[in-house]
Amino acid sequence: MGDAPGGEVVLVVSVESGQVALGCDAASVRRARLVAASFARACELDGLTEDLELVTSELVSNAIRHADASITLALMCADQRVRVEVSDDGRGVPTLLAPEASSDSGRGLVIVAGVADSWGSRPANGQGKTVWAELVPPI
Repeated sequence: MGDAPGGEVVLVVSVESGQVALGCDAASVRRARLVAASFARACELDGLTEDLELVTSELVSNAIRHADASITLALMCADQRVRVEVSDDGRGVPTLLAPEASSDSGRGLVIVAGVADSWGSRPANGQGKTVWAELVPPI
């Protein structure tokens, strides 16, 4: 974790750099939740810890499902706002679905959209995509 220009606190957890090994497995979701909780505490945003953990775990779960091999988690904090970005090398564009009640999947982005103040996606450098969400603590 370090300070970026503009006073942002930035933590990058990258599979490629080996800073924290996040594989394409369920254990990586737990690790990402722990990193998100620690980051929220470091930014003194304890009121966002549970929501940040939930959003992070949903985005990482989606990346694991759709990535070919590479996943990057980045957390940023500035102006009492937290941004989580999960990049993967998978193809496709994230789509907010309305899953059927009997469906076993398809609810991740519904949860993210319901919890986060804003979310979206953009093409990642090279190939793949970055899905992001921003959370603002309650007043």
